[in-house]
Amino acid sequence: MRNARTLTTLVAIATLLLAGVVPATADEDGANADANGGDANATDEANDDTGPIEIRQRVRDTDRPTPDVQLHGSGWGHGVGMSQYGAYAMALAGHDVAEILTHYYPGTEVTTDTAASDERIRVGIAINQSSSQVRALDGDVAWRICTPSGDLPSDGRVSADDCETWFEQAANERLRVRPLPTDGGGAPTIEDADGEVVLDPDGDDAEPAPAGGLLIEREAGGGWEPVRGYAADAGGPLPIARVEHGDDRIEAQSYASPQRHYAFGWRDLHLAGSADAPDRQSLTVVQDVGSVEAYLRGLAEVPNSWASGALEAQAITGRTFALRAGRGGGCRCDLLATAADQVFIGESKVEDGQGERWAAAVADTQDQVLTYEGELAQTYYSSSHGGRSENIEDSWAYDTDEVPYLRSVDDPWSLESSVGDVTIRNTRRDWTAAADNQAMAGFLSAGRSTPIATVERIAVRSRTDGGTPRELDVVGRTADGQRESFTTDLSATYGKGIAGAAMRRSLELVEGGEDNGRLSSSQIDRFGFEPFVDDDGSIHELAIVWAYDAGIVRGVGGDRFAPTRSVTRGQLASFLVNTFELPVPTPTGRFDDAPVGETHTANIEALVEAGLASGYDDTTFGPGDPVTRAQMASLLAAALDLPSAEHRFGDVDAGSPHADNIAAIAEAGITSGCASDAFCPLDPVQRGQLSTLLLRMVHS
Repeated sequence: MRNARTLTTLVAIATLLLAGVVPATADEDGANADANGGDANATDEANDDTGPIEIRQRVRDTDRPTPDVQLHGSGWGHGVGMSQYGAYAMALAGHDVAEILTHYYPGTEVTTDTAASDERIRVGIAINQSSSQVRALDGDVAWRICTPSGDLPSDGRVSADDCETWFEQAANERLRVRPLPTDGGGAPTIEDADGEVVLDPDGDDAEPAPAGGLLIEREAGGGWEPVRGYAADAGGPLPIARVEHGDDRIEAQSYASPQRHYAFGWRDLHLAGSADAPDRQSLTVVQDVGSVEAYLRGLAEVPNSWASGALEAQAITGRTFALRAGRGGGCRCDLLATAADQVFIGESKVEDGQGERWAAAVADTQDQVLTYEGELAQTYYSSSHGGRSENIEDSWAYDTDEVPYLRSVDDPWSLESSVGDVTIRNTRRDWTAAADNQAMAGFLSAGRSTPIATVERIAVRSRTDGGTPRELDVVGRTADGQRESFTTDLSATYGKGIAGAAMRRSLELVEGGEDNGRLSSSQIDRFGFEPFVDDDGSIHELAIVWAYDAGIVRGVGGDRFAPTRSVTRGQLASFLVNTFELPVPTPTGRFDDAPVGETHTANIEALVEAGLASGYDDTTFGPGDPVTRAQMASLLAAALDLPSAEHRFGDVDAGSPHADNIAAIAEAGITSGCASDAFCPLDPVQRGQLSTLLLRMVHS
């Protein structure tokens, strides 16, 4: 709490402000010089001999806040290439497939690639699995055991010549595959590749196969019983269980928890890990599909109910994407079954409601691909954009330079909520998420010699063409409470000018976003704190949050605070009553312009009863008149008990009653004026500015 002398001075200044009185420096006609910032019609001084007044306990107890950082944005996905919701809206508006695709991929054209139907596609379903189930749906299914004759290719393709018949699975029978138990328990007799028994659980020395292997179990009686086993060769390649179902369907593991239906190929269950550590072996699950066209039947990227033009645009982009695929690595596949590549659920896609519409879109666009200058285009796409797509080099493609057709283009279609009488249910058209304040501080100041521990303000300095923040102006405090201001370049995070990848990849959320706790898109409109949205990025935002938490200020309605709106004399009365321990009387309506029932009337009369203020005359208070910056300077200087300083602003008359106080707060670094050599003393105080004044007064 401030000392008595400071509070007494504060009360005196408040009296001058609310009564409209300034010390005697008026011209002969009673009007102060323009630069003085006083009121010309003050006639009734208030009593300033009131003694100190304490700050309310709740105000003193409200610490400087560290609220979660709210991120407001639009879009869903990486923002490059076609927007799926945008394509849907364009199709509803009557645009054909070529118009949709050439809008999002300028300079490309739709052509025909007759070889597309012959390409097999290996789809990565899952890795590091402890087990995986398979049920035959349409007939008996052949199981084969495969051991690569050489090193396993990165895409996991193993020739049929390296496979041998193992056993038959009966229709409707459910089997489970898992690595061979390391203790040998529950396993049947296990043979090696030459048919020699290497594990006999009925013998006296039941031990696991030394290099591990595969165990097949049958669902029976609510549990599982062993059916087949196969031991890996010590020092040799690990085996693969292949389920050859051809055009018949199987029910098997999907990339997510539900079992899905698959056809047109086979399923490979790779034993992964090392023959030297059989206790740490796992399964890698891959669906090998006989052609790109069969693969597209299972592409679950858009709803079957969408307009035909949108379905066909998705089929062409999906086909082109698949033909360029070549992921390899640990997935033993060409591409993944997830949104990391393209979502694939097999025949379950066309078996779902209106699945025939998607099947027709695939068939009607057979062999059609998107090309640029005769080559297959990189048909990256995402769910929706925040009004524009992104240049690829500004997004997530870490090793990609500029691509002529992956440029930022206008995409108002992503923001449409309806076209005609069709409602577009894009839940990420606008979104809000939240990050922990300290986590955001750590992210923004990573690598700095003086990192901040908390964030007080984030404002966007520059953006990519697609709207993603590139540079942010940040204000925060270090662990020892020192205030730091800096500009951070999100493009530097990955070293290639990629702003869009930084926050989506690294920032963990406490609310909103996707299931993985990450942002829905990089196209962030603004950063801020609750409860208001119109103060986001304001230098006064943290003070506004504090003043709201302390019960000093309220908004102007809903989630709006109006931080740049002028503070009136009536509002200032309420702010001071909410800040100081002042009794509030039952209002009488003593001023004609502050009748009973008006918002600030009781607080105006509280100040009058306390001897802190009076009106312009007995019947007029002027509750709607603004408070000036000069008056604010005097209030702040008195509250902080600042020493006088050298005058520095050309628009402040040295004879003004506020001049010394203006110079004092400038010398203290509290304000730098409204320009390099100007303070704008007659400008009204804004609501955001007053919040900062009160915060500094209580927590200097």
